[in-house]
Amino acid sequence: MATTSEDLIASDSAEGIEPNISDDLNCTLCLKVFRSPRSLPCSHSFCHDCLQSHISHSASVKNTLKEFSCPICETGVRLGEDIAVDKWVYSFPLNTILLSVMVKLKVKVDIVCDVCQVLDITYPAKNICIVCEQALCENCFKAHKYLRYSNTHDILKVDELPSRQDIVLKHNSMFKCVDHAHNPLDRYCKTHEVLLCSKCLTSKHTSCSEVFEVNNETPNIPDILKNVNVQIKELENQYKRFTDIYVSNLKHLDSQVHNIMEEISTLKKRINTVLDDMETRVKNECQKIYYDEENKLKKLNLRFKSQIMSIKNSNFIINYVWELATESHTFLLATRLLSQLSLSLSQVDKRYSDNAILKLELEINSQLKSIVSIPRGEFVKMKVTRDNENTTLTNGFKSLKGCMVEDVGVREIQAHGDVCPWYTDVVYVSPDHVILTDHANEVCHLLDTSFNSVCVYRLPGYPGQVSVVGHNEIAVSVPVHQTIRFLSVKDNTITHTREVKTRHICYGIAIVSQEEMIVSGPCSKDSLYYWSLVTLDGKEQSFQEFDGKGDSQTYVALNTLKTRIYISVYEDSSIHCFGLDGMKHFTFKHQDLDGTQNVAIDRDDNVYVVGSDSYNIFQLTADGILIQIITIGISNDPTAMCFNDEGDRFLLTCYDSKDIHEFKFALT
Repeated sequence: MATTSEDLIASDSAEGIEPNISDDLNCTLCLKVFRSPRSLPCSHSFCHDCLQSHISHSASVKNTLKEFSCPICETGVRLGEDIAVDKWVYSFPLNTILLSVMVKLKVKVDIVCDVCQVLDITYPAKNICIVCEQALCENCFKAHKYLRYSNTHDILKVDELPSRQDIVLKHNSMFKCVDHAHNPLDRYCKTHEVLLCSKCLTSKHTSCSEVFEVNNETPNIPDILKNVNVQIKELENQYKRFTDIYVSNLKHLDSQVHNIMEEISTLKKRINTVLDDMETRVKNECQKIYYDEENKLKKLNLRFKSQIMSIKNSNFIINYVWELATESHTFLLATRLLSQLSLSLSQVDKRYSDNAILKLELEINSQLKSIVSIPRGEFVKMKVTRDNENTTLTNGFKSLKGCMVEDVGVREIQAHGDVCPWYTDVVYVSPDHVILTDHANEVCHLLDTSFNSVCVYRLPGYPGQVSVVGHNEIAVSVPVHQTIRFLSVKDNTITHTREVKTRHICYGIAIVSQEEMIVSGPCSKDSLYYWSLVTLDGKEQSFQEFDGKGDSQTYVALNTLKTRIYISVYEDSSIHCFGLDGMKHFTFKHQDLDGTQNVAIDRDDNVYVVGSDSYNIFQLTADGILIQIITIGISNDPTAMCFNDEGDRFLLTCYDSKDIHEFKFALT
């Protein structure tokens, strides 16, 4: 990576900047010449549209409609709750000084009427009320002149601004106190280096000795401007020094990342080599044992066939000579034949007793078993430190076992129907999209990672569980029709591709591979449930029943290796674990777990069971041992949950609620 600090500065300052215009007339958000610049109380100015986008994004991220921070100095800006987010930007005045400079420099100034724009009407403005610091179209200008509160206001044409600097400066909000009803800032406290109005002076600065009136005791302006230029130069130098350090760090970091990935690759090759060698040796040993036994069987088979043939020959001769030979001769032949038979039978018995059925069993080294049993999150750890700090910034991929959970936000998802939604399942279909199923309105929502609706797909009946099949494909159970519907999720659309029938009502579904899936639900008999291994084209490979209660919905989850199946049964508040081979491992119930809904597996193969009626989530080990009970603190019944790709956050939906909650694990 041949990046330099000059490259970074150049890319930061040059991209998007219009030619032949001073950098001082460029918005710091879009890096283009200001368009309808507005000023925040901290005096930083931004384009109207840029400021609106920043406010909307801040409200979306913080899930609050009350405040946001200046993008430059991060000073908090707070407004009344009665103002809609998309109208906040109109609370901030036009920067008339900046506009006058732009007009003077003959920069094209395109502004629209503020009053019309509040009403979602775009109309060009040629006039500016200097007192209100608002742009006005011709009609609003006339109204402004006739209103009692504003008929004395100074209103100028945009192109008149440079020639009327005295009026512009007189009324500009930059020279008014934000805290005290826009009183003029006419004093300066040298002690605190801050401008004051008369009320600031009497309320907070009465004990300050170095306060002077700006109008009467203004210091030497050239000296101040010189000092400003010196400090700007110093700021630029500091920025360059810090950028140089970070560029150097990035180069060093790039080298470290390369080395670490090489180390992981080498480790992977070594492990694979060992495993491949072990697999070859075990395979060869098994084949040798099999071939040895096969050869023994061939030899025995040949020997027994020869003996039987010889005995049959003797028997044939006896029966043939019976009528011709004397009884004594026949007796001798028969006795000899019986002796041969007795010897053959004893040999067969001895052969079978010496050749008992072989049992092959793979005895795995205990150290290798311990490696396999280590949770994935703890198998490799990244230890990150800084040279100038003794503390470790992160201890790698900390296990989620027993970690505290924090609610980091909630978003309302608009229903697509006449009734309040019941979001029965939620999954990350890709790093950029989330699928949400609405039982009540019988639809699937495709959301982006900010949980904005991208598209909606209507199902033929209420959905059960949804599972990701592969790249851009999902499968959704439709219990009322006993079908699994496969959907393509591509180019921000959802389309139906195919569907398969199930033997019974199917609620739960989990994809095992590109060929097979697990489906589950209640059987036709009361208090009996089932799970089936089914191919993706609907052919049932295996079927197993188990006891439950009632005929309620089920959810299915698979562990990381796809060897264990976890099935929840709502009505008896239970979780059942089976091996893919059909072996039952455990059934889990608890007095504080009521109304089990979704089951989820984290990156360490811990199992999470949502208690809808107990308003909690149970965290279990893979073997069904309780780790902790997570209290989630929400008022609606929790229903479905899913983990993000990193495994440190999960989404949670609730019954009869439009909200989707996001939780994170406190991994500190």
